[in-house]
Amino acid sequence: MKKIIPAVLMLLCFSGLNAQEDKVLKDYQGHVSYTYVPYNSSVDYAQRVTREEEFATKPQLERLGSFLKANPVLADPKGIEVFMKSSFATTTPVVTWCGSLRTEIAVTIYPWTLVKGTPQFKCVECNVGFTVFVNQPERAFTGLTVQGGDPVYDAAGMLMSEEPILVKEVNGCPVYENGVVIIGRTGKPVWVPATVKEVDEGLIRKYEKLNREKPDETMGNNMMIGKIKDELAAFSPAELASPAFLGDKFGAASVKLDDHSKAIVKLNPAYFDKSKPRTSVQLLVLESACITTLDNGGPFMVPQNASIQDDKLAELLGTMNFGDLRKFFE
Repeated sequence: MKKIIPAVLMLLCFSGLNAQEDKVLKDYQGHVSYTYVPYNSSVDYAQRVTREEEFATKPQLERLGSFLKANPVLADPKGIEVFMKSSFATTTPVVTWCGSLRTEIAVTIYPWTLVKGTPQFKCVECNVGFTVFVNQPERAFTGLTVQGGDPVYDAAGMLMSEEPILVKEVNGCPVYENGVVIIGRTGKPVWVPATVKEVDEGLIRKYEKLNREKPDETMGNNMMIGKIKDELAAFSPAELASPAFLGDKFGAASVKLDDHSKAIVKLNPAYFDKSKPRTSVQLLVLESACITTLDNGGPFMVPQNASIQDDKLAELLGTMNFGDLRKFFE
Protein backbone atom coordinates (compact mmCIF):
# COMPACT_ATOMS: atom_id res chain seq x y z
CA MET A 1 0.00 0.00 0.00
CA LYS A 2 1.32 3.43 -0.90
CA LYS A 3 2.18 5.47 2.17
CA ILE A 4 0.44 8.82 1.90
CA ILE A 5 1.02 11.22 4.78
CA PRO A 6 -0.41 14.72 4.30
CA ALA A 7 2.23 17.25 5.34
CA VAL A 8 0.15 18.96 7.99
CA LEU A 9 -0.89 15.66 9.58
CA MET A 10 2.68 14.39 9.58
CA LEU A 11 3.94 17.60 11.18
CA LEU A 12 1.38 17.44 13.95
CA CYS A 13 1.79 13.73 14.56
CA PHE A 14 5.54 14.06 14.93
CA SER A 15 5.25 17.10 17.17
CA GLY A 16 6.51 15.21 20.19
CA LEU A 17 9.42 13.30 18.69
CA ASN A 18 12.27 15.69 19.33
CA ALA A 19 10.71 18.39 21.48
CA GLN A 20 11.69 16.85 24.80
CA GLU A 21 15.28 16.12 25.77
CA ASP A 22 14.49 15.32 29.40
CA LYS A 23 13.94 11.81 30.71
CA VAL A 24 10.49 10.42 29.91
CA LEU A 25 8.69 8.97 32.95
CA LYS A 26 6.81 6.13 31.25
CA ASP A 27 5.51 4.62 34.49
CA TYR A 28 4.62 7.87 36.23
CA GLN A 29 0.98 7.89 37.35
CA GLY A 30 -0.85 10.56 35.40
CA HIS A 31 -4.36 11.92 35.69
CA VAL A 32 -7.33 12.83 33.52
CA SER A 33 -9.06 16.12 34.26
CA TYR A 34 -12.32 17.34 32.73
CA THR A 35 -13.41 20.97 32.38
CA TYR A 36 -16.74 22.28 31.15
CA VAL A 37 -16.71 25.78 29.67
CA PRO A 38 -20.11 27.47 30.18
CA TYR A 39 -21.94 28.97 27.23
CA ASN A 40 -20.83 32.51 26.44
CA SER A 41 -23.20 34.47 24.21
CA SER A 42 -20.57 37.12 23.49
CA VAL A 43 -18.36 34.46 21.86
CA ASP A 44 -21.06 32.30 20.25
CA TYR A 45 -23.59 34.87 19.09
CA ALA A 46 -25.37 32.66 16.56
CA GLN A 47 -26.60 29.65 18.55
CA ARG A 48 -28.41 31.68 21.23
CA VAL A 49 -28.46 28.81 23.72
CA THR A 50 -31.14 29.12 26.38
CA ARG A 51 -30.56 28.33 30.03
CA GLU A 52 -32.76 25.23 29.70
CA GLU A 53 -30.79 24.03 26.66
CA GLU A 54 -27.48 24.47 28.44
CA PHE A 55 -28.89 22.63 31.46
CA ALA A 56 -29.67 19.66 29.15
CA THR A 57 -26.43 19.86 27.14
CA LYS A 58 -23.92 20.00 30.00
CA PRO A 59 -24.68 16.44 31.28
CA GLN A 60 -24.53 15.14 27.68
CA LEU A 61 -20.97 16.39 27.40
CA GLU A 62 -20.12 15.00 30.83
CA ARG A 63 -21.40 11.55 29.78
CA LEU A 64 -19.36 11.73 26.58
CA GLY A 65 -16.32 12.65 28.66
CA SER A 66 -16.97 9.68 30.96
CA PHE A 67 -17.16 7.39 27.92
CA LEU A 68 -13.76 8.59 26.76
CA LYS A 69 -12.29 8.27 30.26
CA ALA A 70 -13.35 4.60 30.35
CA ASN A 71 -10.88 3.78 27.56
CA PRO A 72 -8.04 1.65 29.02
CA VAL A 73 -5.44 4.27 28.10
CA LEU A 74 -7.27 6.98 30.03
CA ALA A 75 -8.55 4.77 32.82
CA ASP A 76 -4.95 4.27 33.99
CA PRO A 77 -2.85 7.02 32.32
CA LYS A 78 0.78 6.00 32.88
CA GLY A 79 3.41 8.46 31.73
CA ILE A 80 0.89 11.02 30.47
CA GLU A 81 -1.31 13.82 31.78
CA VAL A 82 -4.63 14.24 29.99
CA PHE A 83 -6.92 17.25 29.81
CA MET A 84 -10.48 17.24 28.48
CA LYS A 85 -12.29 20.48 27.75
CA SER A 86 -15.90 20.60 26.60
CA SER A 87 -17.57 23.71 25.23
CA PHE A 88 -20.12 25.11 22.83
CA ALA A 89 -18.63 25.64 19.40
CA THR A 90 -18.02 29.11 18.08
CA THR A 91 -20.28 29.18 15.06
CA THR A 92 -21.72 31.45 12.39
CA PRO A 93 -25.24 31.60 10.91
CA VAL A 94 -24.17 29.86 7.71
CA VAL A 95 -23.69 26.55 9.57
CA THR A 96 -26.69 26.61 11.91
CA TRP A 97 -28.96 25.07 9.25
CA CYS A 98 -28.71 21.67 10.95
CA GLY A 99 -30.96 22.88 13.78
CA SER A 100 -28.93 21.12 16.50
CA LEU A 101 -26.63 22.72 19.04
CA ARG A 102 -22.94 22.47 18.19
CA THR A 103 -20.55 21.43 20.95
CA GLU A 104 -17.19 19.69 21.25
CA ILE A 105 -14.73 17.94 23.55
CA ALA A 106 -11.00 18.45 23.04
CA VAL A 107 -8.63 15.84 24.52
CA THR A 108 -4.99 16.87 24.95
CA ILE A 109 -2.21 14.49 26.04
CA TYR A 110 1.08 15.65 27.59
CA PRO A 111 4.09 13.46 28.48
CA TRP A 112 5.48 13.31 32.02
CA THR A 113 9.21 14.03 32.01
CA LEU A 114 11.88 14.51 34.64
CA VAL A 115 13.16 18.09 34.37
CA LYS A 116 16.05 18.99 36.70
CA GLY A 117 14.97 16.24 39.06
CA THR A 118 11.29 17.29 39.12
CA PRO A 119 8.44 15.45 37.31
CA GLN A 120 6.72 17.84 34.89
CA PHE A 121 4.21 17.58 32.06
CA LYS A 122 4.11 21.17 30.79
CA CYS A 123 5.70 20.66 27.38
CA VAL A 124 3.43 22.69 25.11
CA GLU A 125 5.13 21.67 21.87
CA CYS A 126 4.92 17.97 22.87
CA ASN A 127 1.15 17.61 23.22
CA VAL A 128 -1.01 15.53 20.90
CA GLY A 129 -4.69 14.71 21.00
CA PHE A 130 -8.05 14.66 19.29
CA THR A 131 -11.40 16.47 19.31
CA VAL A 132 -14.92 15.10 19.15
CA PHE A 133 -17.19 17.56 17.36
CA VAL A 134 -20.92 17.27 18.08
CA ASN A 135 -23.39 18.26 15.33
CA GLN A 136 -20.68 19.94 13.24
CA PRO A 137 -21.00 18.32 9.79
CA GLU A 138 -18.55 20.67 8.06
CA ARG A 139 -15.77 19.03 10.12
CA ALA A 140 -16.06 16.05 7.77
CA PHE A 141 -14.35 18.22 5.15
CA THR A 142 -11.43 19.30 7.35
CA GLY A 143 -8.50 20.36 5.17
CA LEU A 144 -10.48 19.96 1.92
CA THR A 145 -12.04 22.48 -0.49
CA VAL A 146 -13.28 22.69 -4.07
CA GLN A 147 -10.54 24.92 -5.46
CA GLY A 148 -8.55 25.93 -2.42
CA GLY A 149 -8.95 29.20 -0.59
CA ASP A 150 -12.38 30.37 0.50
CA PRO A 151 -15.20 27.83 1.00
CA VAL A 152 -17.82 27.25 -1.67
CA TYR A 153 -21.53 26.84 -0.90
CA ASP A 154 -24.58 25.90 -2.92
CA ALA A 155 -27.56 28.27 -3.14
CA ALA A 156 -29.01 26.85 0.10
CA GLY A 157 -25.77 27.37 2.06
CA MET A 158 -24.56 23.75 1.96
CA LEU A 159 -20.76 23.57 2.08
CA MET A 160 -19.18 21.84 -0.94
CA SER A 161 -15.83 20.05 -1.05
CA GLU A 162 -13.82 17.41 -2.82
CA GLU A 163 -14.92 14.08 -1.41
CA PRO A 164 -12.78 12.77 1.49
CA ILE A 165 -10.78 9.61 0.74
CA LEU A 166 -11.86 6.56 2.73
CA VAL A 167 -9.07 4.70 4.55
CA LYS A 168 -11.18 1.91 6.07
CA GLU A 169 -14.14 1.28 8.33
CA VAL A 170 -13.62 0.71 12.06
CA ASN A 171 -16.54 -0.55 14.19
CA GLY A 172 -18.90 0.38 11.36
CA CYS A 173 -17.62 3.97 11.20
CA PRO A 174 -15.67 5.34 8.21
CA VAL A 175 -12.14 6.67 8.78
CA TYR A 176 -10.91 9.22 6.23
CA GLU A 177 -7.49 10.31 5.04
CA ASN A 178 -8.08 13.94 6.05
CA GLY A 179 -7.95 12.86 9.69
CA VAL A 180 -11.59 12.31 10.64
CA VAL A 181 -13.80 9.47 11.83
CA ILE A 182 -17.51 9.97 11.18
CA ILE A 183 -19.98 8.51 13.65
CA GLY A 184 -23.26 9.15 11.91
CA ARG A 185 -26.86 8.05 11.87
CA THR A 186 -27.29 4.67 10.17
CA GLY A 187 -28.56 5.02 6.61
CA LYS A 188 -28.10 8.80 6.51
CA PRO A 189 -25.14 10.05 4.44
CA VAL A 190 -23.42 13.16 5.78
CA TRP A 191 -22.80 14.34 2.22
CA VAL A 192 -24.36 13.83 -1.20
CA PRO A 193 -23.09 14.47 -4.75
CA ALA A 194 -23.04 18.08 -5.91
CA THR A 195 -24.08 18.84 -9.48
CA VAL A 196 -22.00 20.69 -12.04
CA LYS A 197 -24.46 23.58 -11.98
CA GLU A 198 -24.36 23.84 -8.17
CA VAL A 199 -20.57 23.87 -8.07
CA ASP A 200 -20.08 26.37 -10.89
CA GLU A 201 -22.71 28.75 -9.54
CA GLY A 202 -21.16 28.41 -6.08
CA LEU A 203 -17.72 29.27 -7.46
CA ILE A 204 -19.12 32.34 -9.22
CA ARG A 205 -20.70 33.49 -5.94
CA LYS A 206 -17.37 32.98 -4.18
CA TYR A 207 -15.46 35.14 -6.68
CA GLU A 208 -18.18 37.80 -6.65
CA LYS A 209 -17.95 37.89 -2.85
CA LEU A 210 -14.18 38.30 -3.07
CA ASN A 211 -14.70 41.22 -5.46
CA ARG A 212 -16.98 42.93 -2.96
CA GLU A 213 -14.51 42.38 -0.13
CA LYS A 214 -11.44 43.48 -2.11
CA PRO A 215 -12.59 45.76 -4.93
CA ASP A 216 -8.99 46.64 -5.82
CA GLU A 217 -8.13 42.99 -6.56
CA THR A 218 -10.81 42.02 -9.06
CA MET A 219 -8.86 41.20 -12.20
CA GLY A 220 -8.15 37.54 -11.43
CA ASN A 221 -11.59 36.98 -9.93
CA ASN A 222 -13.34 38.47 -12.99
CA MET A 223 -11.28 36.25 -15.27
CA MET A 224 -12.40 33.17 -13.30
CA ILE A 225 -16.02 34.33 -13.34
CA GLY A 226 -15.91 34.77 -17.11
CA LYS A 227 -14.28 31.37 -17.72
CA ILE A 228 -16.76 29.52 -15.48
CA LYS A 229 -19.74 31.30 -17.08
CA ASP A 230 -18.46 30.25 -20.50
CA GLU A 231 -18.22 26.64 -19.32
CA LEU A 232 -21.73 26.80 -17.84
CA ALA A 233 -23.12 28.01 -21.15
CA ALA A 234 -21.40 25.15 -23.00
CA PHE A 235 -22.84 22.36 -20.84
CA SER A 236 -26.03 20.57 -21.87
CA PRO A 237 -28.92 20.41 -19.37
CA ALA A 238 -28.02 16.78 -18.65
CA GLU A 239 -24.38 17.71 -17.99
CA LEU A 240 -25.39 20.56 -15.67
CA ALA A 241 -27.46 18.10 -13.61
CA SER A 242 -24.76 15.42 -13.49
CA PRO A 243 -22.46 14.80 -10.51
CA ALA A 244 -19.48 17.15 -10.46
CA PHE A 245 -15.80 16.21 -10.52
CA LEU A 246 -12.50 18.00 -10.30
CA GLY A 247 -11.01 17.88 -13.75
CA ASP A 248 -9.71 19.93 -16.66
CA LYS A 249 -12.16 22.82 -16.22
CA PHE A 250 -11.97 26.19 -14.49
CA GLY A 251 -15.12 25.05 -12.71
CA ALA A 252 -16.52 21.56 -12.35
CA ALA A 253 -16.17 18.71 -14.85
CA SER A 254 -19.21 16.62 -15.78
CA VAL A 255 -17.26 13.38 -16.23
CA LYS A 256 -14.57 11.59 -14.25
CA LEU A 257 -11.41 11.87 -16.32
CA ASP A 258 -9.44 9.11 -14.59
CA ASP A 259 -9.07 7.25 -11.30
CA HIS A 260 -7.49 10.32 -9.73
CA SER A 261 -10.43 12.62 -10.51
CA LYS A 262 -12.18 13.40 -7.23
CA ALA A 263 -15.91 13.80 -6.89
CA ILE A 264 -17.28 17.08 -5.53
CA VAL A 265 -19.85 16.63 -2.79
CA LYS A 266 -21.94 18.84 -0.51
CA LEU A 267 -23.32 18.45 2.99
CA ASN A 268 -26.63 16.62 3.03
CA PRO A 269 -29.42 19.03 4.09
CA ALA A 270 -31.63 16.03 4.89
CA TYR A 271 -29.18 14.45 7.34
CA PHE A 272 -30.46 16.11 10.49
CA ASP A 273 -33.91 15.26 11.83
CA LYS A 274 -35.43 18.70 12.37
CA SER A 275 -38.26 17.25 14.47
CA LYS A 276 -35.79 16.54 17.29
CA PRO A 277 -34.95 19.19 19.91
CA ARG A 278 -31.87 21.36 19.43
CA THR A 279 -30.17 19.55 22.29
CA SER A 280 -30.26 16.21 20.45
CA VAL A 281 -26.96 14.62 19.42
CA GLN A 282 -27.20 13.49 15.80
CA LEU A 283 -23.63 13.49 14.50
CA LEU A 284 -20.13 13.04 15.94
CA VAL A 285 -16.95 13.76 14.01
CA LEU A 286 -13.69 12.75 15.66
CA GLU A 287 -10.66 14.59 14.32
CA SER A 288 -7.01 13.79 14.99
CA ALA A 289 -3.77 14.52 13.20
CA CYS A 290 -2.62 10.95 13.84
CA ILE A 291 -5.23 9.43 11.53
CA THR A 292 -3.51 8.52 8.28
CA THR A 293 -3.25 5.98 5.48
CA LEU A 294 0.07 4.70 6.77
CA ASP A 295 0.14 0.90 6.51
CA ASN A 296 0.99 0.08 10.12
CA GLY A 297 -1.75 -2.45 10.75
CA GLY A 298 -4.34 0.24 11.35
CA PRO A 299 -5.33 3.78 10.41
CA PHE A 300 -3.79 5.37 13.52
CA MET A 301 -0.18 6.33 13.01
CA VAL A 302 2.59 5.21 15.34
CA PRO A 303 5.68 6.99 13.96
CA GLN A 304 9.11 5.41 14.06
CA ASN A 305 10.88 6.33 17.31
CA ALA A 306 7.52 7.52 18.59
CA SER A 307 7.18 9.53 21.76
CA ILE A 308 5.08 8.17 24.62
CA GLN A 309 2.24 10.57 23.82
CA ASP A 310 2.19 9.44 20.18
CA ASP A 311 2.05 5.81 21.31
CA LYS A 312 -0.70 6.49 23.83
CA LEU A 313 -2.81 8.45 21.35
CA ALA A 314 -2.54 5.72 18.71
CA GLU A 315 -3.38 3.08 21.32
CA LEU A 316 -6.34 5.12 22.58
CA LEU A 317 -7.83 5.58 19.12
CA GLY A 318 -6.99 2.04 18.09
CA THR A 319 -8.90 0.56 21.04
CA MET A 320 -11.88 2.93 20.94
CA ASN A 321 -15.14 1.39 19.75
CA PHE A 322 -16.44 4.22 17.62
CA GLY A 323 -19.73 2.45 17.00
CA ASP A 324 -20.50 2.62 20.73
CA LEU A 325 -20.59 6.42 20.46
CA ARG A 326 -23.95 6.09 18.69
CA LYS A 327 -25.55 5.47 22.04
CA PHE A 328 -25.34 9.23 22.55
CA PHE A 329 -27.67 9.82 19.61
CA GLU A 330 -31.24 10.80 20.37
